[in-house]
Amino acid sequence: MGGEMRGVFTIANLTFREAIREKIFYNLVVFALLFIAVGAEASYFVIGDWERIVKDISLSSIEIFGVLIATFLGVGLIAREVEKRTVYTVLSKPISRASYVLGRYIGLLMILAVNSLLMLCALLAALWFARSPVELATIEAFVLIFFQFMLIAGFAVLFSSFTTQTLGAIICLTLYIIGHLSADLKYFMSEKFSISLRALSKSVYYALPNLELLNLKPQATYGITSEWSYILYASLYGLLYTSALLTITILIFNKRDLK
Repeated sequence: MGGEMRGVFTIANLTFREAIREKIFYNLVVFALLFIAVGAEASYFVIGDWERIVKDISLSSIEIFGVLIATFLGVGLIAREVEKRTVYTVLSKPISRASYVLGRYIGLLMILAVNSLLMLCALLAALWFARSPVELATIEAFVLIFFQFMLIAGFAVLFSSFTTQTLGAIICLTLYIIGHLSADLKYFMSEKFSISLRALSKSVYYALPNLELLNLKPQATYGITSEWSYILYASLYGLLYTSALLTITILIFNKRDLK
């Protein structure tokens, strides 16, 4: 057990160091920070509640660019190693495929955590610049945004285990969009279609990630604090869904013929 855990953290550390060297990481982080800075500056020239504008632009920038980082780094974690055949060297050591997958995922989470903390600092600076207090609702929204990153990273690693990087990225971003529209699609289909299609829509609704459950940006914009029971429920949903994705990834990668 101890050897397996050491293997997991060795792979995680390797993944983190590899991701730090990726140019796309720095490009996306810089763009995110610029969006937050521009949003804070532009809010002065917009008629309306500029504090809400700062929060909305900043949280949206954190979410969008974090999802892009999770997607574009995640889809290459395993697929790129298989293409280069460097995965054989790693797996020839006393490291199981499950440990390899978990290590890759944890390393990706580490880089996402660093990215998220950088953008949180930028958000706090933007709020300070806008002379707006840091409200609990903003922190709650930020926490659940990170759980969205965890989910998207789980999908990225899953698709990286059996498909190409390009296709994996397209599917991940599509799932991100659908995840924020799934509740609306369920409502639309329940009103317009037959019983069989309504049953199908409900099945799809429960199978796909409900990312709106992890979206508290509208509440944060207006300073509306959520119940802790809701935060706990949404966090547990994200953890369980991510655990299921990792389990499926390990099962697929264990059965994959790498010879």
